[in-house]
Amino acid sequence: MFFSGLSQVCDKRVARLILGLILITSYLLMSSCGVESNPQFQDIAPGIKATLVEKEEIETVEEEDLEVVQGADASLDPEQVLNGFEPAEGDGEDDRVIVLVKQKPSSEQGEGASDTEETELIEIDLDNLNPDILGEGTVGTSTDADGQTVYSQVLVMLQPVETRVDILWVIDSSLSMSEEQTYLGQNFSSFITALAGSNQEFQTSVTTTDICRGIDYLDLNLDPATLPPLSERACPFIFGGDASTQLRGSFVGEDGRKVLHANDPDLIAKFNDYTNVGTNGSNFEHGLRATSMAVEKVLSGENENLIRDDAYLSVVIVSDEEDEGIGLNQFDPSLGFNPTAEGWTSFSYTNDNLIDYLNSVKGKGNFSISTITGTRQENGDLCTSPHSCPTEEGTAFIDAANKTGGIVQSICDSNWADSLSQMGQDLNAQISQINLMKSPIESSIKVFVNDSEYEHWTFIDGNNSLKFNSDAIPEPGSSIVVAYDSLEP
Repeated sequence: MFFSGLSQVCDKRVARLILGLILITSYLLMSSCGVESNPQFQDIAPGIKATLVEKEEIETVEEEDLEVVQGADASLDPEQVLNGFEPAEGDGEDDRVIVLVKQKPSSEQGEGASDTEETELIEIDLDNLNPDILGEGTVGTSTDADGQTVYSQVLVMLQPVETRVDILWVIDSSLSMSEEQTYLGQNFSSFITALAGSNQEFQTSVTTTDICRGIDYLDLNLDPATLPPLSERACPFIFGGDASTQLRGSFVGEDGRKVLHANDPDLIAKFNDYTNVGTNGSNFEHGLRATSMAVEKVLSGENENLIRDDAYLSVVIVSDEEDEGIGLNQFDPSLGFNPTAEGWTSFSYTNDNLIDYLNSVKGKGNFSISTITGTRQENGDLCTSPHSCPTEEGTAFIDAANKTGGIVQSICDSNWADSLSQMGQDLNAQISQINLMKSPIESSIKVFVNDSEYEHWTFIDGNNSLKFNSDAIPEPGSSIVVAYDSLEP
């Protein structure tokens, strides 16, 4: 909105100039539109400040020293929105100071505005630009055409050099998953290779989609008074599996090694072993609820510590069926009826339930849900391949991925090495998501990497974050500035 006219910055001074331009543009363009704005910027982090300089000092800026940021002319043309000037570096405190000169044509000031063109000088001190002084905050306000207050936000950060990621695999253990489990284990090295290329420090664990209790609710000898309510019957009757397969979020593997680490010499072999969880699990697959149960067990100490406070959480659900958190309320082709409609259960657990839970324990933008699942072809038919013939599309898993910036791969893909490599590459992009403090007006978002506007990103509404394209992730140490408008105070 306020940043639509900002062009590429000419000076290659990386973070200093681009940060100054963004901060100031939000304030100055509000002034030029004749709307109310804050008299000066608020601090957005320690060390990042903006103060108005007395107008009498403008004369100290020589016109020939002005560096045009918008337009081809170096003069103070009334049609220009912004001119930039950076003083020559010296030995004093004026090093790394950005000074901008703004001319406000009277035509843009609205009714009653003075015919006298006004110019303001703003000084931004960006000394010691480092992660300790970076942050996000409101740099100005205005009023839109509907009378609503619009808050201009600026986020300033450096692309991390190294990040940490916790990866939870949730694997369907039902009867139809034998080949898929084998392909996953055999091609896991492709995933690791793609992930390791971006200096990610990771650890990983495996659980299954089986959260049943081993109770046959159809057994007439059961005392109805001892049975859980219908809302808790995730598996309304025995349908494959038994009590030994029902992990309910517990991790697979040997004690003390249920969390595998990037530097484990036997990582690939162990993962291959762990992902072959067998096919004796329940045919009621609950990938979403199994995910939340696994995290709950980590936090309670029942699982080994996969979830680290300073690490990104990546969940990957592998299943050739719909998640039963919503599937129980649908016609099941394997059963021949709708279990909820027949009165067997009222259990429900949606992708929004899982996302809300992970938001509460990890925070928005600090996790993603990806999936390898049944998909549909362009003609609308379910995918099929020699090694996988899903009977349902995994819509709940797909929706969860779309809402959290994850990736969707078809379980029918013939080349799992390529699929897992793409998933590893995309995980690098997921980890690099930029979390926004407020909900943006999406059309107003502008992203700058170093000294140039950057367009290789997508806004993820479910996470309120920006995700870079997997082939266009900024280099470690790059300066990143995100400017956007929000209706949130």
